[in-house]
Amino acid sequence: MLLIKHLKSTPNYEFGYLYRGIAKIQLKDHKGAVEDLNKAIELNTAEDYLAMAYNSHGATKSYLEDYESALLDFDKAISIKCSICFTLRK
Repeated sequence: MLLIKHLKSTPNYEFGYLYRGIAKIQLKDHKGAVEDLNKAIELNTAEDYLAMAYNSHGATKSYLEDYESALLDFDKAISIKCSICFTLRK
């Protein structure tokens, strides 16, 4: 709830979108997660967080069975910072 209030008052808080997107993945709100992660990718400049955003975006796209987009996101995350990425397994 605090994060939602913070995003309303600070709409360009890139880390908030990243963490809310990750929370939405856990809640199985994959379409909402994609929206937040798109915003996190748009706003983020920190290498670690940008890689995490692409990696989470790829995981979400995989859950939505958009495998081509997921692979592109995973490739982008790896190219930015390989050590942060995880492999999604079904």
